[in-house]
Amino acid sequence: MDRAPTGEAKGVAWPEIVEISTTFTYSRARTHPLTLRRHNWTQFYIVGRILFAFIFITSGIAHFAKLEAMTGYAQYKKLPAAKLGVLASGLFFLLGGVYIAIGLWVDLGALLLAITLILAAVIFHNFWKETDPTAKQNEMIAFNKDIALAGAALILFALIAFGSLTEFGPSVGSLNFFDF
Repeated sequence: MDRAPTGEAKGVAWPEIVEISTTFTYSRARTHPLTLRRHNWTQFYIVGRILFAFIFITSGIAHFAKLEAMTGYAQYKKLPAAKLGVLASGLFFLLGGVYIAIGLWVDLGALLLAITLILAAVIFHNFWKETDPTAKQNEMIAFNKDIALAGAALILFALIAFGSLTEFGPSVGSLNFFDF
């Protein structure tokens, strides 16, 4: 193994560089225990999946538990068939969250979440229609949150549907529903 030249001014040796593949190198002097063992990342995938899904599972449950209050808000926002919209979004949040949390059909769950979040952002958090500065700011925050979560869900969907991320278990894409 070749070593880089030592620093002449201070006489300090460079750390040994090892080539892993044509695109990735690391320094043995700075190697973290998780750097090369891909299987160690599985626990992070599981924890990340559960943390990401938790907000959607609880939101889906809340849609059913507080159906009348959420239907009233949907009617206030002039959503046609407000109760049906609340039930559908609650079901999409709950199913999407559960699919992601348990690692089954994560691509379908992520797609359900992305669709629901984008619709919710545009229909319920249309900050551009608000005139009160506080209400406008609150709606903008909620809009940005929904769009950011939808973006994360779309990234998750794309990674799984295109086969780049396989650690999440079976996917609908593996059933050839999403044959890209």
